[in-house]
Amino acid sequence: MGPQHLLRDVKGLVAAVVEKLSRHKVADRLGHDKATVVRWLEGAIPAKPADVAALIQLALAESVDIAPFQTFEPIYDLSEFLSYEQKARSSGPDLSWLTSSRMPPPVRRTVCGIPVTCPLGVASSPLVATAASTTQMLSLGFGLTTFKTRRAGVKQSWAVPQMAYLVEPPELRDYDLSNPPDVIVGFNRPTSAPIPDLVNSIGVPSEKWPVWQAILDDILRHEYGRYVGASVMAEGSSSSELLDDFDLAISKAIEVKPAFVELNISCPNLEKRGGLLSDLSILSAICDRARARSTTAAIPLFVKIPCLRGDHLRQFVKAVLRGADAICLRNSVRVRPFMRNRDGELVSAFPGREFGGLSGPSTYQLTRQAVADLVDIKRTMKADFSIIAIGGVSCVTEVVELLNEGADAVQACTAPIFDPLIAWKTRFHLNRADTLLVGPEVSTASEVLLFPKDQLEIECYTNAERAVNLIRKRSRDTRISHEQFVTYWNDWMRESPSLRAGASHRLRKSRSVVDWVRVFTQ
Repeated sequence: MGPQHLLRDVKGLVAAVVEKLSRHKVADRLGHDKATVVRWLEGAIPAKPADVAALIQLALAESVDIAPFQTFEPIYDLSEFLSYEQKARSSGPDLSWLTSSRMPPPVRRTVCGIPVTCPLGVASSPLVATAASTTQMLSLGFGLTTFKTRRAGVKQSWAVPQMAYLVEPPELRDYDLSNPPDVIVGFNRPTSAPIPDLVNSIGVPSEKWPVWQAILDDILRHEYGRYVGASVMAEGSSSSELLDDFDLAISKAIEVKPAFVELNISCPNLEKRGGLLSDLSILSAICDRARARSTTAAIPLFVKIPCLRGDHLRQFVKAVLRGADAICLRNSVRVRPFMRNRDGELVSAFPGREFGGLSGPSTYQLTRQAVADLVDIKRTMKADFSIIAIGGVSCVTEVVELLNEGADAVQACTAPIFDPLIAWKTRFHLNRADTLLVGPEVSTASEVLLFPKDQLEIECYTNAERAVNLIRKRSRDTRISHEQFVTYWNDWMRESPSLRAGASHRLRKSRSVVDWVRVFTQ
């Protein structure tokens, strides 16, 4: 996959960066003469793909929105005719022209004792099923990443087709896991959004443990393999079989010494009991056994739960609380997928399987609300666990929103398929935000300062700081405490709408220095 597959309009991107800087500065920053930049502006394609990678990084460093110039073509084969195993055997796209470029600036965070350089990672998914595809994502700047879920024994994926595009987003506000909604899917990509919704019915396939141990070991030896954890699941015809199968998978994962071990206790496209644990006592027993092993090995234990709400979420948290260092919220959303045949009749999209897993932008608000609920549960239970937010993220704005909501890290799976640059975008944005928000008084506020989500909010924050300095200069007796600053800033931030990449919206007006002075001194 060369630059032309990632960018539909290189000339337009060059023009946008030149408009922000100048021809001379762009030439200087990219190590070329001005005549070369002029040729690019006239439509010439850069001779070296590395120049395109450097151009993208320059654009992101200067807060130029590159989404209008992207193709959002998938980097994972979504063909309905190929199985998961066939896709895993293919080499996939060559993104070396991106991965060989300089890594974007780090955004350092520590999650369960694991230091990472980006708060956005890749969730367990086919995108991180092989050593080559996983290390490629790591080289694209993603942080905490979960190797595709494996079992102790061998299991083949289900019959094709295994993946489809969502045709119409369902109503998810009152989502009930026990009564999932019907959805209409198709195999032609909708054109309405850069990041489409997907429904999968793959079946959590796996090689036998010695095979995937070797793959995972290869990943962990990579330069950024220290960010990668292992995800395991199990099944059995009885409680004892289920416990033993989980115990074996967990022990084999721990042997390789990943960054963490994730218990995938729910996968919505499984039909059997092993795919959805309704007996919380068994769940507690699994977590207790896993905790004993992970503690001995000094490896954090993550628990990935299904899409739950209200009291159901609270009960699941109680069940896993003793064992979990982190709760990963959530797996894909359980739905009943149908498609229309030639006669317009609704038929099962995946013959022989009732359910599928919905992922993509339509599920984001479910994730955001669930994270808020989990933060509240954590507070009321006085519990100490990290929150890994998963589901529906499609742009940097939403990564920041989930972090501001209380997530310790964010993972994505659908978005990186269509936008492999989302980690670059996140790192450049949050690096600017981190630089902006660093100050001697930050730790004194009782409320956490919310990160700006976009360039407008970064400019607004700068205006707020200028207003504070202006007030101090006008009167030595008038001081705005950091706690007051955080309160006013966070109030303004919470009024900010959630904006998707490429979505039409009314631009929100920034608050000027004069406006902030009025707010602080009212």
